[in-house]
Amino acid sequence: MLKVVFAKIGMIGITTMVEGLFDERAVRRDIVVRSVYSGCKMEAIDAKEVVEASLSFKPNLIVFVTPYLQGDGPMVAVDILSKSGVTTCVITNTASKQVLNKLGESGIGYIVVDADPMIGAKKEFLDPVEMCLFNSDIIRVLALTGVYRAVQVEVDKIINSLKEGAKPQPPKLILDKEKALAYAGYQNPYAAAKAMAAFEASRLVAELSMKGCYAVKDLVKALHYVSASHEVMRAASMLADEAREVEKKNDTVERVIHISDGALVRRVKLLEGV
Repeated sequence: MLKVVFAKIGMIGITTMVEGLFDERAVRRDIVVRSVYSGCKMEAIDAKEVVEASLSFKPNLIVFVTPYLQGDGPMVAVDILSKSGVTTCVITNTASKQVLNKLGESGIGYIVVDADPMIGAKKEFLDPVEMCLFNSDIIRVLALTGVYRAVQVEVDKIINSLKEGAKPQPPKLILDKEKALAYAGYQNPYAAAKAMAAFEASRLVAELSMKGCYAVKDLVKALHYVSASHEVMRAASMLADEAREVEKKNDTVERVIHISDGALVRRVKLLEGV
């Protein structure tokens, strides 16, 4: 039985649900999943403690989830992981693209999600309720544009290689709208178009949030930017939900389900095989 540890520092949309992608019904007998998390903080000390605690489980695979990989904390984690000898895959957002070469040099795989934007973290605007609402909208977009499925499929490939005793080839994947949607399984073109629109809207959220948090100095304008970013995120989640409803009306929702040995079963029709 393989041990898979999720080491998480800081918070992006992928952070909250990632463990559940690999044993959604708690039936798998081929893996054990553990998580170590620093919450929203991502300083060097947070990264060091999280990674060292993760390694103490003696994992076969570490999935390291963080935003802004080039920050001091995440880079401390990457340095420790690169020296550990443990198979590692990083999941991060588009702000991390400039340091991907370092991951390749260290033999660490990566999945970069273009549609996992920065939250509007302005102190006059962001409270715990707003944070939860924003992340619930992101979760819906990531689930319905193929991002979560892509993570599931690509990390399962690593797990399967380790189970077979082979040397895994960790992914080097940047999930733009076309790559993500290739995993989503949409059969209706209008549903796929709505999902693509939701993905692209999520990318705009990052631009608005970054400007509101860092570039715009006038507080009134900055608050307009960050609140607008959250409105766009909400609209994106509604578009993604509409895409799902189109597939449901056609009875063409694709499900890729883990069974107890870790194999996948694909279903499309709701009552297929019943």
